[in-house]
Amino acid sequence: MPVYEQSYSHYAGVYRPRGLSWSVIAIKGISRLLKEKSFRFLLFISLFVFFILSIQLYLNANVELLKWMGLRQEITDFLKVNERFYYNFLQSQQFFCFLLPLVFGADLIAQDRRTKALALYLSKPITRLDYLFGKGAIVLFYLYLITLVPGLFLMFLNAFFTEDWGYLSSNISLMLRITLYSHIVIIPILLSIMALSSVVKSRISSGTMFCVLYFVPFAISNIFRQLFYDPLFSALFSKEWWSLVSFQTIWSQLGAAIFHQEIPYEIHWGFHLAALLLFCVLAFMLLYRQIRAVEIVK
Repeated sequence: MPVYEQSYSHYAGVYRPRGLSWSVIAIKGISRLLKEKSFRFLLFISLFVFFILSIQLYLNANVELLKWMGLRQEITDFLKVNERFYYNFLQSQQFFCFLLPLVFGADLIAQDRRTKALALYLSKPITRLDYLFGKGAIVLFYLYLITLVPGLFLMFLNAFFTEDWGYLSSNISLMLRITLYSHIVIIPILLSIMALSSVVKSRISSGTMFCVLYFVPFAISNIFRQLFYDPLFSALFSKEWWSLVSFQTIWSQLGAAIFHQEIPYEIHWGFHLAALLLFCVLAFMLLYRQIRAVEIVK
């Protein structure tokens, strides 16, 4: 029987390779946050230290201006740019690495569970990893914007103000250290907020648990480190081991090792790295299990 009307037509849309299906979730999430004025203001505040250090780089490159301003030698020495300069910047961004995910990341997966959108996501031709990569890329993008990107851009500004472009090629190892330390701060925060957001359906609950995870271990670490100054307790368990239980102390130890600064704790930084890797593995296992459980049930 001949067919007189053929309604079929070729797909005219943009073909996306199988491996990039997660990018749709990421792009939509990133663009949605940029439309919110309150979030843009918070992002600007998060870069305040970067703007201050940019001015410091300009002043450091213009010694004559410093002399004209009548600054003493101690001030000019303070403005010198070295490894400690970049390390201090990344340390100052740790709180904002906590604050930004707390504001927009606490509801990242919890909202999908609450509105039952997660089942809709997983009914599409995407895998659990596609979903996790897409959601994680949203957090990763904005954490990059306040740590890695401005950290490397400060190096570019230093070369620009001093008109010494050889500074970049001669400090590739410094670029790698900035990149490594940025990821040491970013990855645990990323996995923490996503794992906690996948456990509950409430933004307030996941945000509260994230605050507890960030502040309580740090407080416990300081309390027990002070307690184990007592010779009776220190003979049983060294106070330095309590530095393994919080993000802040681990970042401090690993950052000092990476940027060749004075090591704050007596135990080897390898233990801190192992503790951080263990936490990341456990957080990812919890996150993957939560998404898998929903996929199987639905």
